[in-house]
Amino acid sequence: MKRFFDIFAVVALAVVLLMPRPGVEVKAAVEKLDRETEQRIAELQAALLGDPGDLEAAIAVAEIYRTIHRPEWALATLGPFRERAAGDYRVYFGIAMAQAERFELPDAHDAMGRALAACAKNAGKVPCGAAPEARMRMVQNGLQRVIDSKIDPRKRPEVVAEAMFGSLRATRIEKIRTSGKPSGPPAKGAPAPR
Repeated sequence: MKRFFDIFAVVALAVVLLMPRPGVEVKAAVEKLDRETEQRIAELQAALLGDPGDLEAAIAVAEIYRTIHRPEWALATLGPFRERAAGDYRVYFGIAMAQAERFELPDAHDAMGRALAACAKNAGKVPCGAAPEARMRMVQNGLQRVIDSKIDPRKRPEVVAEAMFGSLRATRIEKIRTSGKPSGPPAKGAPAPR
């Protein structure tokens, strides 16, 4: 009989501790996603569940997580690939962008440096060209400006946005080529190529 009371006491304690309070409101982790995005997340998560080493699925779902304002999920997804796919610049680029969105600026700057180092080695599945490298350098320079300004990004996020987007506005691309040949004659009034 004593054993019965012990079991009953444990079950009653579990019920008391595990039952949600009446005032607790349960919400979806991500609200108001379109059906297509939900489906894509489900597909990518299923691919990662089937093969936890699927780098392409991890990068794709981490990018979606960042766009739906869940950078911590992106970090959790890409974290295991720091060692496994350290030669792929996209891993550290995704980590850096997620850390920047969380205002972990020194860590983001460090991760962007690792992305640039991986880009220089060009040992990943996807080759790192001039465009990704330029994008990473612009973001790294913006991060450095914010770090150097010693402004708390949590208190003044508009300053961070200005520093980051300021690096994009200050960049001037005179000629964009997809191959080694010029794309055609310059438009009237355009500066001559150097």
